[in-house]
Amino acid sequence: MKKKLELLQIFRGFAAMLVVLCHISGSTRPYFHTSFLGDIFFQGYIGVDFFFVLSGFIITYVHFKDLIHCSNQTTFLKKRFIRIYPFYWIIATVYLLLIFLLDGKTNHLDHNMDFRSAQEWCFIVYSYLLLPVQPNFFLPVAWSLAYEVIFYITFFICIMTGLKTAKYIFFVWLAAVLLKMFLSELICIPNIILLNERIVAFLCGCFVAYLILKSYHLNVWIWAVALVLSLLCLVPDYPHILLRPHGIMVLAIVMSLIIYRVVIIDITRQFRYPAILLLVGEASYSIYLSHLIFLSTLFRLFRIIVEKLHIYNSLILQSLIFILFLFTIAGGVLIFRFVESPVLRFFNRKLL
Repeated sequence: MKKKLELLQIFRGFAAMLVVLCHISGSTRPYFHTSFLGDIFFQGYIGVDFFFVLSGFIITYVHFKDLIHCSNQTTFLKKRFIRIYPFYWIIATVYLLLIFLLDGKTNHLDHNMDFRSAQEWCFIVYSYLLLPVQPNFFLPVAWSLAYEVIFYITFFICIMTGLKTAKYIFFVWLAAVLLKMFLSELICIPNIILLNERIVAFLCGCFVAYLILKSYHLNVWIWAVALVLSLLCLVPDYPHILLRPHGIMVLAIVMSLIIYRVVIIDITRQFRYPAILLLVGEASYSIYLSHLIFLSTLFRLFRIIVEKLHIYNSLILQSLIFILFLFTIAGGVLIFRFVESPVLRFFNRKLL
C-alpha cells in the first residue's frame, strides 16, 4: 500500500474549504447585506463530520500494528499531543488577543467575553485544555478538537489492551451511543461528548480502515447502492436532518463510504495530482484552526472598502467575497508553512 494517501489528502483540503465557506456564508449578510452564491455552502459544516471519519480511519490505518502488538503506547500519546495542542495553543492565543482588541467580541463569538470575570477565566482555561465539560470554547472551531481528544484517549486504551479488546470497546461504545440516542427520545439525558452521536463518525472511520487493512473489499456496485441509499435517507428533511442525531449518523455512513472509495483508488491506482491541492490538503489543520482569525479581520476590512467605494453591484460583491475566501485559504497555507510545520518539527525533536 502507498504510505501517503494523496487523493485522501486532497479531500481533506476540500473538507477544510467547506468549513471556511460555511462560516463565510454565515457572515456575508450582516457585513454586506447579501448572500454568497445563494447560501449554497451554508451546510459546509459537514466538512467537520468528514474530519471525524477521517480521523478514525487515519489513526486505525497508521497504528493498526500497535493495536495488534500492544506497542508504542507512549509514542502514540506524544504524537497525538504534538499534533493537537502546541499549534492549537498558538492559534487560540492569537484569537484571544483578537477578542481582547475587539472589546471582548468577534463576529464569530456567541457571547461577549468579560476579562474581569473569574468564571470567564475558567472558561479560557477549559478552552486551552480542550476539556469536554462545556459545549463550546472561545475559539469556536475548537469544539471538534475535544471530540478528537476523547477518541485519542480511547484509542490509547485500545492499544494498551490489544486488538481483541479493542473490538469489544468498539461495539460497546457504538451500542452505548445508539442506546443513548434511542432513550433521548423518551427521557431527558445529558448530552455528554463520550456518548454523542458524532462519536459514530470516528467508529465508522475505524471500521473502514479495518476493512481495507484486512483486504475486505466491497464490490463497486454494492458500494454505489449503499451510497445512494444513504444519501436518499438524507433527502426528505434536508438540510435540517444534518443537525439531528439520526441524520448525523447517516452522514457519517456517507462520509465513510466516500473515504472508503477514495482510499481504494489511492492504493490501487497511480495519479499525479495538482501540487496546490496537495498543499491545501496538507495545510488543512492550519486552515481549519486559523480561518476565523482571518475572517474576523478580513470581513471588517472588506466592509470598509465596500462602504468607502459605495459598492452595491451584486457581481462585484460576490467577487470580493470570493477573494476574501482565497485570502483566508492562502493565509492558512502560510500559517502551515511558517508556524505549524516548524512547531511540529521542534516538538518532534524534543519529545520523540
